[in-house]
Amino acid sequence: MADLDHTTVQAPYLRLTDTHPTPNGDVIALWDFRLTQPNQTRVDPHIMHSTEHALIYALRLFHPRAFLAAPMGCGTGLYITAINITSYDEMETNVVDALTWLGTQKSVP
Repeated sequence: MADLDHTTVQAPYLRLTDTHPTPNGDVIALWDFRLTQPNQTRVDPHIMHSTEHALIYALRLFHPRAFLAAPMGCGTGLYITAINITSYDEMETNVVDALTWLGTQKSVP
């Protein structure tokens, strides 16, 4: 699931990239939160850095099972890592809640 034909996708999007079961029955889920179109544009590194920190802060604030947001090396989005969040609807709600809260902030927390 991790590989993707970048010529067939339309950013922005959110998709489940991969899952890894743990010995105790949990599932680690890797999500692709793409902000710009791959191989065409990239997010400014300063904006990406602020987005990385602010997004994971907000996700942890409201939905602590999402515990890591890491920028993609290509600069087009972030990977979000979560425990037991494999439902698109649940992760979409989590991201919307986080971004909505961030939109009310006067500065990056």
